[in-house]
Amino acid sequence: MSTEEKILLQIVTPYKMVVDEYVDEVRIPGSEGQLGVLYGHTPLLTSLQVGEVLYKSGAKEDLLCVSGGFAEVLNNKVTLLVETAEIAHEIDIARASTAKERAEAKLKGDLASEQEYVDTHTSLKKAVTRITVGSKLIK
Repeated sequence: MSTEEKILLQIVTPYKMVVDEYVDEVRIPGSEGQLGVLYGHTPLLTSLQVGEVLYKSGAKEDLLCVSGGFAEVLNNKVTLLVETAEIAHEIDIARASTAKERAEAKLKGDLASEQEYVDTHTSLKKAVTRITVGSKLIK
């Protein structure tokens, strides 16, 4: 594939630029489900769910997990503005498992408010996503 058929992927948190490279394909967790982006994609703006981001360049595939934010696709550039982004090989699966257990235990108890339920459920989803993404490297 020529360089003219690549898309620029930029993944940015409030703290740093996590990814800044040209790729062939990006899959993101859009607000309405998984979304694939290839060269020539129509312009798009969407919110993001907690989920997995996959990007490919040739035979190389990279994974990371993100926890909400926004995605813009415009002129063969994909920009993800996210709260957090963790590259698969940097995920501490043991720590994520502890967070998952803590959230599950909290959901079984009495929660003080609907907001506490939403926050705890989001924490559970983040932990499960981190475990899933991190575990894919072990196979």
